[in-house]
Amino acid sequence: MAVVLRQKVSAKILGERGIMLDKKLAKQFPPVGKEFTLKYGDVQDKVCIEVRDCECMGPERPHQHPFLPLGAIATALPWGAMRRIVIVKVSANTYEVRPEVKGGQK
Repeated sequence: MAVVLRQKVSAKILGERGIMLDKKLAKQFPPVGKEFTLKYGDVQDKVCIEVRDCECMGPERPHQHPFLPLGAIATALPWGAMRRIVIVKVSANTYEVRPEVKGGQK
């Protein structure tokens, strides 16, 4: 099992219920549009990397970023207690969310 993502929980992640990825990080997941399983505890969902418009470099430089929607996992996560969201690849087509909570691990 390999950690493919470890990111501080931000207001943006909370609001969008997903994670904007850079192109390098997106390569750790299946290609855009290819379905895979994302799980947290007993909850799992089929998701796929999407492409979202972005203006993080200003409105004069619009571009796109890969986006990882958290699907049904989003409603099960302990958002108020999480410091970081960690995603681990557990098999070729399955990834597991392992949140780091304030004061220690899950």
